[in-house]
Amino acid sequence: TTTKIIRAKLIGHRLQSIESLFIALPFSMGRYHYGGGMVFGADGKLYFTVGERLFTEADQPAMPIAQNYLDRRGKIYRLNPDGSIPEDNPSIAPDAVPGLYATGIRAAQGLTLNPRTSKIWFSEHGTHQGDEINVLAGGANYGWPVHTSGKYRHTEYQPPSLKERDFTPPVWFWKQTVAPTGLTFYTGSEFPQWQGDLFVAGLSRGSLWRIRTTQSGISNMEQLFIDQPIRLRNVKQSPSGAIYLLTDEANGRLMRLQPTTTEKN
Repeated sequence: TTTKIIRAKLIGHRLQSIESLFIALPFSMGRYHYGGGMVFGADGKLYFTVGERLFTEADQPAMPIAQNYLDRRGKIYRLNPDGSIPEDNPSIAPDAVPGLYATGIRAAQGLTLNPRTSKIWFSEHGTHQGDEINVLAGGANYGWPVHTSGKYRHTEYQPPSLKERDFTPPVWFWKQTVAPTGLTFYTGSEFPQWQGDLFVAGLSRGSLWRIRTTQSGISNMEQLFIDQPIRLRNVKQSPSGAIYLLTDEANGRLMRLQPTTTEKN
């Protein structure tokens, strides 16, 4: 298995004219950290994440996967909608994987566009703690596994120093395990008091976070539904401004948040 990006035409209820745009070789037998977040930027380009697909650092090669410019895993990519490579993509290395936009990614599952600033934000899974929120920048290296805000699963792991590389720190990291997944900026009118806030879904123990952001950082956050936690795979806003949650459970559900009478008034 691997991460694969396809393009197709939706005609009625069927996908037609399916074509592959990107295949994150190599295929593997593992079930960990495939990434898969996708978003179109304000520039009309397609951005997507590919996880490094390792469970423990004991399996890292001498040059870590997320730091190897020849390896398709552990990266964020930027393509034109037809799958071609934008001419203004960053030049990270002469022999880098085509379409490469950012490196040092462990297991980023969510990408979202801030419509007010046109910046792209993304979530990132740590190991023991170390879950992050980042702002995407072309050519940036987000550090994994050389730098992490958490702990390694393999306690004896010693990454290479790679002193010649510059690493971009996260704008936020949790001190507890959250396992953040999908995220979205809210711009609807159903919850006017949440205008402009960032919502982040979480798997670990089940969580939903409402975050007040600045131009490139975070000012405060609130955890919602702490009395009824449920594992969440994604949070999205509909075109009409409603907020939907996708649960991660044996019988998964799609749930809609609705304001109380007090909130409406």
